[in-house]
Amino acid sequence: MTTHTFKLNTAYIKGTIEATLPRLENHKILGFIFNLYRAYFKFAANQTTRHFNFLRNLINKEAANHE
Repeated sequence: MTTHTFKLNTAYIKGTIEATLPRLENHKILGFIFNLYRAYFKFAANQTTRHFNFLRNLINKEAANHE
């Protein structure tokens, strides 16, 4: 799965959850679950970005060493 695909999937899931938000706001438990999901997706996206950046930097360093 490419970064682009991951971002699209995350955006789609996030959009789906946010579309249901107005209906969830009246229900405390569902609202709480929604907030947990939102926090998780934010965390997952950050971790993935960090991971890709780390790999890219590592590859660039290796390439620089071989020049």
